[in-house]
Amino acid sequence: MKRRTFLATTAAASGGVGLVLLSKGCARHAGPEALVVQTAEQLALEPGVRLLGQAYLDQTPRENQRDTLLAAIVGSLPSPEPAATGDDVIVLLLNQFGREFEQDHTVRVDGWLLSYTEARLYALAVSIRDS
Repeated sequence: MKRRTFLATTAAASGGVGLVLLSKGCARHAGPEALVVQTAEQLALEPGVRLLGQAYLDQTPRENQRDTLLAAIVGSLPSPEPAATGDDVIVLLLNQFGREFEQDHTVRVDGWLLSYTEARLYALAVSIRDS
């Protein structure tokens, strides 16, 4: 699968997270940590995300803790508005991925070039799925 196809699939999978959260009755205005976790839960449904997340964890064992990954992801994002929704956090994440590519803050994972936040989000998806 080409990177563009993979990212489009991933974006499509994550793009509906806000609607999924609302349909499940999750808090509309949860904190950024909860919204990132909910995004990772949805991404965990995608096999390609899980494969890349596990590969990142294998090559970066010092980050193989859910709390470590979550802190790094949330810490990389600008502070969301107090009334942020899942969709708002997805926009923040996608913008952060782009900024990291612009700044060459990337990591090669199983032949893919990912932003660090992207790789950590996929790894968080694995840790959530495995728990």
